Amino acid sequence: MSEFTRNRLESKLLGAISTIITRGDVKNPGLSRLVSISSLSISPDFSHARVNITSFEDENSLRQSVNALNSASSYIQSRISKLIKTRNTPKLTFYVDTSIRDGMKINNIIDNIYDNEK
Repeated sequence: MSEFTRNRLESKLLGAISTIITRGDVKNPGLSRLVSISSLSISPDFSHARVNITSFEDENSLRQSVNALNSASSYIQSRISKLIKTRNTPKLTFYVDTSIRDGMKINNIIDNIYDNEK
């Protein structure tokens, strides 16, 4: 399939998963609504999707939310199949993404170094 088709499907999946999370469709007490999708990538055969999840909460809460999403992945996949009309809905796997938090730490370190040089 073309790169355009892959990008379009990734965009639709990202929107659908975000909607499902923010509406509170997943009834798991471990899932925080303060999580967001930092990136989503689909395998070349469109059978699997890697969903990176990030949050400004602590890392323990983020890991708990990712575990909750992975346990509800089949439910989320069935909801997506009703929202998006595709032949096959990719199998979803959720991963912890701390890159935003890591970037903020690096920026704070750089700011402290810059402030100390003045």
